[in-house]
Amino acid sequence: MEQEFGYNHKGKQIKLKTYRDFIMLTNYCKRNTGILNVPVRFYHGDNDEIIPLNSSLHAYRRFICEDKLVSIIPKGRHMLLTGESADQIITSITSFLSKSPVKEETTLV
Repeated sequence: MEQEFGYNHKGKQIKLKTYRDFIMLTNYCKRNTGILNVPVRFYHGDNDEIIPLNSSLHAYRRFICEDKLVSIIPKGRHMLLTGESADQIITSITSFLSKSPVKEETTLV
């Protein structure tokens, strides 16, 4: 029955596949932070009802890259991209992803 309906978190039903995938991703990230030297951005709503701020700050501190940033979004809830700050966050993410961390090389024909 639990496999059919999923996991119940604080009265909200989460599909089992979604919950399983999230746990697998979380475990992978825990194993690899502190090893990978890649730029990273964290966005955390100060009213997040699911993930505590300390959890994001702990993960942020474990990254060894100099190019890292944590943004705490005022009045932000867990689903930041559906809130009033969504456009600002999307602009920030787009800007971050448009930077090329590797110098592009010209291909000779």
